[in-house]
Amino acid sequence: MLRIAVVEDYPRMQRVVCGYIEKAKEEFPEIQTRTYCCGEDFLQVKERYDILILDIDLPGISGIELGHRLRKNGDDTAVVFLTAYPQYAAESYVIEAWQYVLKEQMEERFPEILHRLISSLLEEKKDYRIVGDGCGKEKLYYRDILYIQKDKKGGKYAEYVTGEKIYRERISIGRLLEEIGDERFILLDRGHVLNVQHIEKLERGWVYLLGGHRFSVSRIQYSHIKERIACYMEGL
Repeated sequence: MLRIAVVEDYPRMQRVVCGYIEKAKEEFPEIQTRTYCCGEDFLQVKERYDILILDIDLPGISGIELGHRLRKNGDDTAVVFLTAYPQYAAESYVIEAWQYVLKEQMEERFPEILHRLISSLLEEKKDYRIVGDGCGKEKLYYRDILYIQKDKKGGKYAEYVTGEKIYRERISIGRLLEEIGDERFILLDRGHVLNVQHIEKLERGWVYLLGGHRFSVSRIQYSHIKERIACYMEGL
């Protein structure tokens, strides 16, 4: 799912922007959109979006100020600024906006920009997950996960073990595998999922991961893991 927020106080322009997004949904049905009339409403909701389409000339908090606040808080949402005034272009680059579109150029520029941005983010989303346990959210790339294990205190959390730290998320292992839907991850047992990319070798009832981690495997598991590794390698 790709979440898009539109912050635009002018109803007609809000409809125009949403019309382009609805058109994009014909190719990218996994889009979800929400609209706001001002920056204050957007900040009050405190939701995370993948794309923020932001009018610069807003009542109250301007689009530029809203962009500055997001970046100051470490928010890396892709921002597309809309404006009738070209003099704001330089400041939009300071905020690292993805694009800056003059409203007079909406018809010729916005659909193509929206398409490229959605395509790019959906492709990127295939390889990472936003995780956290209530103390903040972080982007975790699948390639960095050595293995996933069920926590030892009730099993309500999944723990993502990487070479540097352990990330936690309140989710069951079964649901997690459904959401990831990635052939790299093999269910070893009810409490462990291994990343094929980090398997170093299989030997004498053990599976060894890079970094010194190892797990015991039964004869049936051993054969299953070998098959999954072969399938994954064939798909590369």
